[in-house]
Amino acid sequence: MPSHDYTAREALDLLVNEITKVNKELASRIELAVNEGKETQILAPDQPTRGRRRRVARYYRKNEPFTDEEALQVALTVLKAHLIETRMFARAAHGEFYAIGMADPKSLQSTTDSTGPPANLQGVDTEKVIEIELEPETVQSKRQVPNHTVKAEQHPGIESLRAIFDELREVLDFG
Repeated sequence: MPSHDYTAREALDLLVNEITKVNKELASRIELAVNEGKETQILAPDQPTRGRRRRVARYYRKNEPFTDEEALQVALTVLKAHLIETRMFARAAHGEFYAIGMADPKSLQSTTDSTGPPANLQGVDTEKVIEIELEPETVQSKRQVPNHTVKAEQHPGIESLRAIFDELREVLDFG
């Protein structure tokens, strides 16, 4: 039995409303994820057999909306991905790309010594732009969602954010 006096729907609405006040883009991403629903596989009703053919079980996929509890967990997952996982990804990716020299091929040719690596590689110490495609090309119905640019930022409090999310999952348990 839950130890709180609010429903999952009320908690989800409050969460989305508070996030909308701060970051409308993040709130729209949460709403998109919640509205996607879950895909289930359902057994089709038995069809009459004709002749000697065996009856084959047929399944179809159906998209069903999340329950309020599931929608709240999806919203928390999107929020955690935005606040923690994206920053960890950005830090790791920028660390890997930082050492890679990405320069104009013409400048590489002019500074390259025929016996060894380029003497003066342009672009080694510059920050590279990393974007995450939020709407893949394979989506049937396009929503024109812009790509998300990932910036390298140092966040010393990521571990404390993880602890907060663990506590939130316990508080928002409606089982």
